Amino acid sequence: MAVVNSNYEFIMVDAGINGRISDGGVLNYTEFGRALSNKLLQNPEPRELPNNFWRIAQFPDVIGVIDCTHIAIVPPKIDDPVNPSIAYINRKGFHSVNVQAIFDSQLMLTNVNAKYSEAVHDAAIWDSSNIQTHLGQKYEDGRRNCYLLGDSGYHLQPWLMTPILETRPNTPEEQEYEDNDNSDDILKRLVTAAILILLQFQAIIF
Repeated sequence: MAVVNSNYEFIMVDAGINGRISDGGVLNYTEFGRALSNKLLQNPEPRELPNNFWRIAQFPDVIGVIDCTHIAIVPPKIDDPVNPSIAYINRKGFHSVNVQAIFDSQLMLTNVNAKYSEAVHDAAIWDSSNIQTHLGQKYEDGRRNCYLLGDSGYHLQPWLMTPILETRPNTPEEQEYEDNDNSDDILKRLVTAAILILLQFQAIIF
């Protein structure tokens, strides 16, 4: 599966849903790959990206922000052996997939994972994604100067930084958290803007 909008660049690494082209911005995986086979980007690399995030929020070595959001889908057949309709009904009563997306500092979509139903938690999607494996391998290979920023729904990793939920008063950790609080707000707004971009796409058709 791939989503595309003429105003945004994008890369597809994890895709498990085949759709067909529609007015809502859903593009068939095969057609998309054929059209852009020579133009697909690769997984985020630590080049200019960390400098861009530093200019925005004084966070060093950040290559992207990550979050998940529910995207509505046209329900699959009730008796579908692979994608039964009931597996995609979310808590609000409509069918959706939980889409993981990574954006850079310019709100360019750099990675999408749309394999999973609404029932799969954000952290579980991340744990099984190719980009998590990619960044983990980079870390093991000695590339220690790049990471993503995620919310508290993710667990802390050397290549995925998450908020400090509780700090002890009058400690260096608390002071550092307070110093970065404004930067954290900036990044939260960036994530919100990125998710709003995703929500511009209408229902995915199985």
